[in-house]
Amino acid sequence: MAGEGLRVFDIRRWNIAEKVMNGILFGKAMNKAIYYSLPKPALDENSSPDYTSFTSLLSVVGNFKIMDNPRVFKSHNLLWPIPQAELDVNKNPGFKQNPGY
Repeated sequence: MAGEGLRVFDIRRWNIAEKVMNGILFGKAMNKAIYYSLPKPALDENSSPDYTSFTSLLSVVGNFKIMDNPRVFKSHNLLWPIPQAELDVNKNPGFKQNPGY
């Protein structure tokens, strides 16, 4: 099924996105020896991997792929913006743009 296995919409609906989607992104180990020696992340109460044991790997350069900037999820991203064309057409006085957009 299309989109199966993607938790993005569930995470937003359950209102746990700010907890689950913030932090450093760890990628693939570039070396097989490092890959097989990596600690196994534990799952937290939201079934998200806990990478606190990976912090010692932040100093490993060239052998482990790490995103440069930590991922930040802002609360206004829980809702998508309403397209301007819809705002222009709908003359209902209570119809307004979602907060943060």
